[in-house]
Amino acid sequence: MKPTKTLPPQYQHKDTLDLSNNRRLTLVLNVSGLLLFLLSAVFFIQVALFLRQDEEMSFAFDSGFSVLLALLAGVLVLLLTLVVPEAVHGLVFWLLTKAKPTFGVKGFYAYAAVPEWYLPRSAFFVAALAPLVLVTAVGLLLMPVISQTMLPFLLLWLVFNTTGSVGDMAAVIWLWRQPRATYVNDFGDGITIYHRGGS
Repeated sequence: MKPTKTLPPQYQHKDTLDLSNNRRLTLVLNVSGLLLFLLSAVFFIQVALFLRQDEEMSFAFDSGFSVLLALLAGVLVLLLTLVVPEAVHGLVFWLLTKAKPTFGVKGFYAYAAVPEWYLPRSAFFVAALAPLVLVTAVGLLLMPVISQTMLPFLLLWLVFNTTGSVGDMAAVIWLWRQPRATYVNDFGDGITIYHRGGS
């Protein structure tokens, strides 16, 4: 199976996971995101303490100027959290299809999609989880060597990135229960899946 713009004739629509009109799913994802925020914060702080055993961790700011810098750095972290994951999604989509992805913002989330393409389930897994895996890996590599001043912002970025991946994780968990030969169409607000023979 390869990414395609034309589904094989034996494939039929099976189901759709749509965030734009599913209030129950949105509520579940928001609650899950809050739990994921708390769990990932504890996890990354514990990892930082383990990797930097020779240092005392402190997040205090000693002047008005440092508070201003902290606020600016916080805004930068939020921007990174919005931009980097979608850029990674877009890059993976481009590598898979050699087509320019679509980017957009709706409400409180941004998205990257290739609405004209159908991806094999395994390829979609790679595209969906790439930002979580890549950002986490880079963050863990930086954690032992980054300055004490920048460490809180690195931790914040890692936590926000993990929390922001809740929708991608939900899609992967849902797709994991589908047949391996499933095709996936990502249209931005959600995904539609196609099975062979509509089974």
